[in-house]
Amino acid sequence: MRSASAYDFTDDAKFAILQARHEALVVGAREILPSHLALGVLRLLDAAEIGALFPAPGSREALYGELGGGPHPAPVIAQDIIYSDGARQALAGARHSAEAGHARITPLHVLVGILHPRDFLDRRDVPPSEAADALEHAGLTAARLSELLAPE
Repeated sequence: MRSASAYDFTDDAKFAILQARHEALVVGAREILPSHLALGVLRLLDAAEIGALFPAPGSREALYGELGGGPHPAPVIAQDIIYSDGARQALAGARHSAEAGHARITPLHVLVGILHPRDFLDRRDVPPSEAADALEHAGLTAARLSELLAPE
């Protein structure tokens, strides 16, 4: 049985978080923010997944700009960077979402965590970041994510 405090990410989620790191570094950020996590996940998803999440034409491109990203994934940058409290809260929300479904943390769980962050120490809900507002403005809802995460 895994520890309640352990984060058990799928390989895709690990890659999305690595891409989030590059997104933060390419814009000269001092720490990884929830918006960088969202960009990291969005860069990983294929066209069908993006279409399921954001059905309105052009919403993905507009969302990239609103989150502070460009049209292409950031290049690999060999430099260290820390996670902001907001990013850690988003990841704690992702863990909570995955645990509720007895699953490993996937990229979609990271998006759930951005929409519903949790304190990483006492595991209570905390207010979402501006990245959550951007995701919701683009049409992504927690209900839609729940549908996509539901076992078939």
